[in-house]
Amino acid sequence: MNKPLVAIVLALVVIGAGAWYFWGASASPKTPTILERATSENRPVRVAIINYLRILEGPNNGLKQGMKALGYEEGKNIAYTSYYGDGNFEKMVADAKDVIQNNKADIIVGNPGEGGQAALQAAQELGSNIPVLYMLSFDPLAMKLINSYQSSGNQVTGVAVDLGYLTGKRLEFLHQIAPNAKKLGIITGVKALDITATKGRDEVMKQAPKFGFEVVEYTVDVLPGPTSDQAVIDVTKKIKAGEIDAFYRMLGPVTSTPGTIAAYAAMGERLKIPTEFFGHEQGSLLNYDNDYDDAGVQLATLVDKVLKGATPTSIPSENARKYILEIDLRVANKIGIKVPDSLLSIATKVTR
Repeated sequence: MNKPLVAIVLALVVIGAGAWYFWGASASPKTPTILERATSENRPVRVAIINYLRILEGPNNGLKQGMKALGYEEGKNIAYTSYYGDGNFEKMVADAKDVIQNNKADIIVGNPGEGGQAALQAAQELGSNIPVLYMLSFDPLAMKLINSYQSSGNQVTGVAVDLGYLTGKRLEFLHQIAPNAKKLGIITGVKALDITATKGRDEVMKQAPKFGFEVVEYTVDVLPGPTSDQAVIDVTKKIKAGEIDAFYRMLGPVTSTPGTIAAYAAMGERLKIPTEFFGHEQGSLLNYDNDYDDAGVQLATLVDKVLKGATPTSIPSENARKYILEIDLRVANKIGIKVPDSLLSIATKVTR
């Protein structure tokens, strides 16, 4: 072999070795995904669920169903721990901080948006980048969970609710059932007007006149706690026949407990007026809401992406995709109202 050719070959060998060192030997190893890390540590993926209210178990059940369908078996390769704020935002923040500081979870799910809001606040105060996913936030932008639906700009993604649409449809259906109703009663917990409750009230006030309703508002000046149910119950008992023609349940921790919902149902029956609840609650004539279980299933696909390495900011937030209209004809019979066939024909569920 002649000398020039040998020199060229040696030069190529040196260049190749240098390239291998620069791109191979010196390259940083790939960061393992959450799922890979859990598998290597021979443990399940850990999901902490920060719950605002106990009545919202549907999304949690749906999340578990959705994760199971994706191959995550509870007790085997995934574990869930639920924390309940019972309407107390500070408690949710404290629970989330405990989860983060003591490494109790790989991701945090907030149910609904307030749970995600508390988890994000805790993570930011602790300087943690733990992924946070929210279920059924009525306004993730106002809650500052995300900067935009396309990209949160932080460690958050999730499934949102179009509250403006929901409010309009609820009022529309209520008007169809009781076209002569003019005075729409609402009960508001004014000391516990979080972002969701405020937005819900604003939407009712804005949209009710479109359907011929004048809003009659009753207020409860208490914080969530042992005595708040009784305060709401007392208001329902004081409302007299003729004061309102229909009732619309409001959002908020004071007005969304099993005890208050039972009181609304009893009031509707006593006053012989149609009632509209949500959350698939018993005792109401009309119930229109997102399919909570399906919202959890929907979130499961986002959780799966995060566990497999996607960053939350790269996953667009989604609107809940499925709605349920429930009509209880037993309530209709008790209050003497005939539900139009046009409404019964489109109902998801009719209880007779």
